[in-house]
Amino acid sequence: MSTLSRLQRFIHRHGLLPDGARIVVGVSGGPDSLALLHALGRLAPDHGWWLHVAHLHHGLRPEADEEAWFVAEVAAAWDLGCTIERADVEAIAAQPGVSLEEAARQARYAFLGAVARRLNAGYVAVGHNADDQLETVLMHFLRGSGLAGLRGMLPSTPLAGLRLTALPPDLRPDVGEVRLVRPWLETPRAEILAYCREHELTPRYDMSNIDQTFFRNRLRHRVIPLLREINPRLTQVVGRTAAVLQGEHEVLEAHRRALWQEVARVEPERVRLELATFRALARADQRALLRMAMSHLRPEHRNLAWEHGERLLDLLADRPEQASGGPYPLVAGLVATLSYRWLEVGEAEAVPAACPQIHEPRTLSLPGEVALE
Repeated sequence: MSTLSRLQRFIHRHGLLPDGARIVVGVSGGPDSLALLHALGRLAPDHGWWLHVAHLHHGLRPEADEEAWFVAEVAAAWDLGCTIERADVEAIAAQPGVSLEEAARQARYAFLGAVARRLNAGYVAVGHNADDQLETVLMHFLRGSGLAGLRGMLPSTPLAGLRLTALPPDLRPDVGEVRLVRPWLETPRAEILAYCREHELTPRYDMSNIDQTFFRNRLRHRVIPLLREINPRLTQVVGRTAAVLQGEHEVLEAHRRALWQEVARVEPERVRLELATFRALARADQRALLRMAMSHLRPEHRNLAWEHGERLLDLLADRPEQASGGPYPLVAGLVATLSYRWLEVGEAEAVPAACPQIHEPRTLSLPGEVALE
């Protein structure tokens, strides 16, 4: 079966792009996105698809100007509309805790979503492939992840579900119902490169992909080659595992949404979980409901710390008769409180103004006394 036929089958199997869809294709100029644009263009007449090219200039590398010109020329040669904009990714990455990779990712998705909304397109297609999926699953595993992370990237997901919290509010577009689709997700990088050669495509290569200061690149160039010595079919095996976990996650999410409806009471600044029912649940369900409560109150947080939630669950397990207590710190200014019938998750109360505050380093005499003003 040809690469194009496999791509068409994957799109059909996952319901990625219905006939008549308006699609914004994110094109960096690299092999994955260029091949995707070419392949979708070949399939478009049979499906009535409308395609538009979108390219974000990150302003990070000297060759970025040439890449933007290349994408514009390809779009013009293939008689496609094209939008090119520039983002100050370095300014986004200057924030505490935001890597250059993450800043670029968020800026790119915000841009693609904004273009799709502007053009009344329901879909954004990007070039993530099977080897990208392998790298993503391994990254999540090594950083520590539950099922949601180990399932990797999804073939299709609401663009609005991506948490673009590193961006200032005015740069976070309202993307409505736009969906992000990844048609190459089961196709290995080597097959995409062969497709480029077969059709005489001349992609541009991002030299930052060999910079091993980036976590993903260290995995790609150091770790994965060693793992492939153990299992040469590593990409396919991890891809299948991710697909299985995606199905398992869907089943568990349906179960836990039903539990949420039964146990949780959502209020403007807190979530209350019915304590007796919560205690009777399996620990995995307790953990999931607690994370759902924290996510509801802190939707901007992509990663919620494991430790604080586990400490609370340990306390509940160790003290099964305790009905009141707290507050117990969770994450991002949230606390949990046991209030007889309820386990309440909400905002930490502000320290009363009458309490003395330490606003700068102070020298303490030990033993002795220090006046706090």
